[in-house]
Amino acid sequence: MVPSPHSLGPHRARLRPPQARTRWPSATVAAIAVTIGAASCAATAPSVIAAQWTVALDSPSGSTWQPILAGGDAFAVRRAVDAGALEIVEPTLELRRIDARSGETLWTTDLPPLGTTTDLVRCGDVTLMCQGSTIRALDDASGRVLWGIEYPAPPSLIGCDDTQTYAAFSDGQLDARRLGSGVHRWTSQLDGWEIRAFVGDGRRRFGAVAVRLAGGDSTRVAYFPLDQPRALPAWQRAVSGGTDVTLTATADVVSVRLASGMGGVSIRNGEELSSEAQTRVGFDVGGGRLTDEQLSGAVVALRALSMFPLGADIAEPAWTRTVASSTPLIGAEPTTDGGLLITTATRAVLVDTDTGSERWHAALVATDDDGRACTLLGVAHGALLARCARPGSEVLVSLPTVAPRRR
Repeated sequence: MVPSPHSLGPHRARLRPPQARTRWPSATVAAIAVTIGAASCAATAPSVIAAQWTVALDSPSGSTWQPILAGGDAFAVRRAVDAGALEIVEPTLELRRIDARSGETLWTTDLPPLGTTTDLVRCGDVTLMCQGSTIRALDDASGRVLWGIEYPAPPSLIGCDDTQTYAAFSDGQLDARRLGSGVHRWTSQLDGWEIRAFVGDGRRRFGAVAVRLAGGDSTRVAYFPLDQPRALPAWQRAVSGGTDVTLTATADVVSVRLASGMGGVSIRNGEELSSEAQTRVGFDVGGGRLTDEQLSGAVVALRALSMFPLGADIAEPAWTRTVASSTPLIGAEPTTDGGLLITTATRAVLVDTDTGSERWHAALVATDDDGRACTLLGVAHGALLARCARPGSEVLVSLPTVAPRRR
């Protein structure tokens, strides 16, 4: 069992507010052009999309950046170690929030680094940040640290609803705190259960999906509502197929993948779902769910993207499109002209939402015009966000979703 955490006071955490570093200029380098693949399958010559905006992320020697796309905005996390001639200055972590529409840096704040990776969750007016065994809550408008909690062990998962934050641990412990203050609400011990996902979309109460691993037919999946001081399962059901379980969830569906196959379970009552549309977890866009499946046996890595209508027991997708990509879906967002922009880490496809017919596709090549290696981060406000980096030089790039022009 994880021992009780303790609060991080301002002196202990040595937190520095944003002060004069808030609201930096929008773009710090000239606009660049990112080379991408052809806009149609028949064309072979590369094309160019001019960036809507770029933001330079300065990378002094010994520093690294971790860009994160969360809640429609981009966050950039930099860890730096500054060494002087006579003394070593304490390492610092720089957190920058960037408006994904304009590229404007809304705020920047320096914090002591407390872990090697950073997880961010947007919770209304609060951004929840987890590093190692420490959780901080930051004011979304200013970057000011509202409160911090250091646990004796790193949480395996963090989440939040409108009023509370949740930290889940590998031993089954679940800790709940007030979102605005960090005041402890309750702690529950889910003996034998491992929380794999938090679910909730504002229409239903917030909850956690957990799995209890055992051999044979003894592995179980359960849903725990989190609107009560003691977390008790609303339902649980046995699944057969051993202990190799991949579990993902949306607000409506738990998708369980076992060695023997994949099935779906309703969040509402735990009943097994027969509809192919409901058993797959993907991106809910409009009135449908976009799903992603790796196709095996092909010489080139292929993925099948399928759109399933929701609200009906339909076994067949409205449409399926095959794309060449070795990486899974990372984003899907409708456009204002009836299109659907779909991205993996290396490819973007713009299709018609109703028919799946392709308008154009873009395969991001290895480098941009300045020799930086580029990868797509996802979709935000109808644009593609990409990261292009090489030692000492890194930029975030916003690319418009229009058919590219030829070189």
